[in-house]
This record gives sequence, C-alpha cells and structure tokens, in this order.
Amino acid sequence: MALGAVVIVAAAISAAFFLWPGSPADTGVGPDPTQPDVDPSFVVNETPEGPVRVTEGTAYFEYLAAIETMGEPLPSGAAYPTGVPEGLDLGSTDDGVLQSGAGATVAHFTWLCAWEAEYLTAAGDEDAERLVAAEAMLTQWPSYDFVSDPDGGWAANVLEPLSFGDTTGLQKDFPQTCAQAGILNVTAR
Repeated sequence: MALGAVVIVAAAISAAFFLWPGSPADTGVGPDPTQPDVDPSFVVNETPEGPVRVTEGTAYFEYLAAIETMGEPLPSGAAYPTGVPEGLDLGSTDDGVLQSGAGATVAHFTWLCAWEAEYLTAAGDEDAERLVAAEAMLTQWPSYDFVSDPDGGWAANVLEPLSFGDTTGLQKDFPQTCAQAGILNVTAR
C-alpha cells in the first residue's frame, strides 16, 4: 500500500512539473519575437493596412485577370484589396520597365494570405469547422502552380505540420505571405 501511494505521488509531481506553464516540457508555441505581431482576423479586405494601392497600370489589370482566372473563393469576410501596391509597374530599375506577372503574383499571394489568416483565426477561435475548411483550401495551394516551390519547402514547412495541428510554420509564413501580397508592411511594424 505504501508503494502504491509513492507511485501516485511521484506521478502527480511528474505531471505537475511537465504540465506547469513555462516548464521545459511545455511545447506550446508562444510568440516568436523575430516575427511581427499580426492579428490574422480580417487582414485581407478591400483596404488593407499595407502600402498605397493603385487601380491603374499593367500590374493592376494582371491582378484583376488573375483573380478572375483563379476562380477560387476567399474565406467569408475576406475580400481582394482594391488595387495593387504602388510601383509594381516599375522593374528593378526606375526606367519604367514592367515586371511581367507582378500583378498576378499579388493576386495569388493575396489568396494564400487570406486562407492562412482564416486558418490561424479559426485555430485561435477553436472553430473546428472553419479550421477544416481552411486546411482543405491550403492543401490545394501546391497543385495550383501559381508560385514555384521546386524543393517543396512550403509544403514541408507549413502544410505538413498542419496535418498534426502544428501551426508553427504557418505562423512564421503568414507575415511573409501577406508582405508578398502587399497587404502588410512587415518592416514598418
């Protein structure tokens, strides 16, 4: 009987040590100080907080065409921003050379940013239905061939961990994805 009590007490102490917040065994994902503090809810809307947007030029019309061609929905409450970030019609130099495909790239990353935001918001709200829907949309991303991922890095670092409920890769990718879409000015945060 005394041995049973010792085993129970030892188990209780072990459980308290490993489950106590801040213990070495606590594997909860806390805020990453190297990442900007971004609230994912409703990041993708008609007037995002990112750079000034324009509704003229070749990049803008590429953006509109890509949205129409993609035909993929955004999460409820999300909307493609009106316009594209200013300056997309300029190439790597200031000579006015258009970087072909820049508008389409913005549309594609806007879609990805919207679904990453939806997943993170649903996870925070513990909304299983929205979580499953967002994951289903994200799993389609590699098959779209919008953006080249030759080494499968995004799928390996973001998508695969989601299948185990691990959002670490997504939390790190989200600000970068939204910055690529011109939705967040990550350096200014």
